[in-house]
Amino acid sequence: MFLNNHEMKSSPVGMTLVELLVTVFIFVVLTTMIVVNFQQLDRGRLLRENVTRVADLLREARVQTQAGVPLDSPDGGDPMMPPGGYGVAVVFGSGVADQYLLYADWDGNHLYDRGRDDVVLRKKLLDRNVVVTACKQKDLLPACGGVCTCDLSFQPPKPATYVNGDLYQEVEMRFELGDGLEHYLYVNGAIGQFEESPHARIP
Repeated sequence: MFLNNHEMKSSPVGMTLVELLVTVFIFVVLTTMIVVNFQQLDRGRLLRENVTRVADLLREARVQTQAGVPLDSPDGGDPMMPPGGYGVAVVFGSGVADQYLLYADWDGNHLYDRGRDDVVLRKKLLDRNVVVTACKQKDLLPACGGVCTCDLSFQPPKPATYVNGDLYQEVEMRFELGDGLEHYLYVNGAIGQFEESPHARIP
């Protein structure tokens, strides 16, 4: 059996330059997409972790109030339950590193009073670039200029919930990280509900 010249020609082996460039381009695009998605997931995890830490501190304040945990009195007297219970103040706004603190409300005014009788039990900073951008009560978004505070305190024995000094059971905080990445913390102090969500619950 004889083969003609066309059949005897061997097929080209390997890749042409164009095919190689196309392959490299596809590899670069896929790698970039994977890296970007990973960074987005990592940023989302960081944001959720910060929201969870604030929620955990709020739970601790409510539980300590409910249990009537005593503290040494600022005036040196016997240990007793702070009259205003325990609270968490989230400080945010321009010119400050966003932070949150657990405090004992000794003067009973349902607010953290820096430099007065209230005692800070624990203080933490939010991670870099994580910021609080709103502290919203139902039908009310308190306006504040510069430095703002979202202050939640729990009054024994129920415990009743106070938001920025006013008896108000529901509040929602909005946390943000970078380009539009946000997460919410909804608090209903009456039933001890602390709900974290990527979506707002209070309109």
